[in-house]
Amino acid sequence: MKMNRLIWGDNMLAMQALLASGYEGKINLIYIDPPFWTGENYYANFVVEGKEITKEPSVIERLAYKDIWAGGIDSYLDMLYPRLQLMKRLLADSGSIYVHTDWHIGHYVKTIMDEVFGKDNFMCQIIWKRSSIRKAALRPVHYFLLSSVFISFRADNDFYQQIKE
Repeated sequence: MKMNRLIWGDNMLAMQALLASGYEGKINLIYIDPPFWTGENYYANFVVEGKEITKEPSVIERLAYKDIWAGGIDSYLDMLYPRLQLMKRLLADSGSIYVHTDWHIGHYVKTIMDEVFGKDNFMCQIIWKRSSIRKAALRPVHYFLLSSVFISFRADNDFYQQIKE
């Protein structure tokens, strides 16, 4: 069994393959950066000599960089929920999961993670403010663009239990 893997592609298919290959309960760390439910497409657009060029995305890139959900928030959450359930199955007893979100969807993701992993297994939320001088000058003082990472552990994680005590 290979230890360190970075998997690119639809994580649902990858996780099903990992489970079929005997990885259930053997993954120590999962980090995911799902879409943020922004309603945007993030395809590669370039300007070369004044002409706008859009790179034609591959099938995987079309799925990976499209953040438009025809069914609204329900379809987004319907996509995420079964993936988190598979991730829980893959996590080792001492494993942890880090989920990168932003203000568009973070509060919904936190609620689902509490259901899947148990609210008592929530470790912390890391929040940082992102801005640039140019963009910050255009925003009112009360506006913040935040990114978050939610961290949850399996219930029987020794490291987590030591921190809680």
